[in-house]
Amino acid sequence: MLTYSFIQHPIERILSNLDKTFPGISEAMIIYSSFNKDLIWKTLSNDEIESSSLKNVSHLIQKFRKEKSPYTWSEETSISFLNDKKRKSKKIKQLSFADEDENNLLCLKFVSPMDNLYDVIILKIENTSVFGMSKQGSTLNVQEKNIIGKLLYQTLKNRIEEEYNNNDTHRMVLGNIKLQQVNIEKLEEENTLLRTNYKKSVLYFINNVLQRMSDKFKMTVALSEKAQDLILDKDLDITTLEKVLIQAAHMAANLTLQYSSTIVIHPENIIVNQVLEDQPVMSSNDKHASIIDILDKYEEASEKAIANNWKINGNTVAQLCDPPITPSAITFNLKKYKKQVNILLNRYDEKWSLLRTHFKPLKNIIEVEQSELSKFKSA
Repeated sequence: MLTYSFIQHPIERILSNLDKTFPGISEAMIIYSSFNKDLIWKTLSNDEIESSSLKNVSHLIQKFRKEKSPYTWSEETSISFLNDKKRKSKKIKQLSFADEDENNLLCLKFVSPMDNLYDVIILKIENTSVFGMSKQGSTLNVQEKNIIGKLLYQTLKNRIEEEYNNNDTHRMVLGNIKLQQVNIEKLEEENTLLRTNYKKSVLYFINNVLQRMSDKFKMTVALSEKAQDLILDKDLDITTLEKVLIQAAHMAANLTLQYSSTIVIHPENIIVNQVLEDQPVMSSNDKHASIIDILDKYEEASEKAIANNWKINGNTVAQLCDPPITPSAITFNLKKYKKQVNILLNRYDEKWSLLRTHFKPLKNIIEVEQSELSKFKSA
């Protein structure tokens, strides 16, 4: 499987690719803090990488990781955790350094961003042939060791830092993707909730219109389930929805048998495209234009009250008018223009539905009219 190089811990990746980077180095070990902040110790010997036990030596290793020394040449006996008697008594297939060559272990240390101690790479370098410095493979002198130490430390340090930066970028990208997924899921939940609330509001409005039509027809006006689904799918505005329902109720009434006590609106009774053509158009030159403006203002305030989940009454409508007025002013206007208001209500049967249904000051002045149903039955 193809994976990014920085998915693997950079210290472990160096050990995994040691034979390709430095073919002459066949024995090495690494000690580092993993991305999960676990202490790891691994060794390379005979082309095999094995995990080493930390039992009884973890405290020595952590002490060794605290010592600040970018690169040092040492012999095996100077490294405390390699000389633990308990470890020497165990026969484990892992790194075993020869005793005859002193100071042939190059110890490189790099600050770990996981615990701020030092991750360690220990390489066994016995002669110059590893780096092509001498064909005879002579023992390294102090000057050569110093050059090799500086060179390897800086080379590996740059590589490790780059891998950490790549890993941080990768984690940031993954974090952003996860955040986007959470935001998308949250947005979907919010849209579902909005849709549910919208559906509840529309159904509430539909029931109010149907109840008003039932009162007019002196019969129960109902909406079939398919007709309800059709209307909800249309996403109509309140004004158009009311006109569609009233027109559908009229059509259904004409198709209902006289002895039936219920008028059921079916999908075939619903006509959306033609509804606006069938309604009277108010002229700006109407002699009652000022009273129409007043009723429109009260209706708009009623819509705001519904949106705020308030009751529609004199106080709420007066407060939500723009600009706000007093409840007594509303009562005064309606009583003063009682005759004109009733004329307008009869002329524009589809307007001011909230006021007609909920607003008591208006309902008090509406003149009782003869039922509309007889007109449909006689048609």
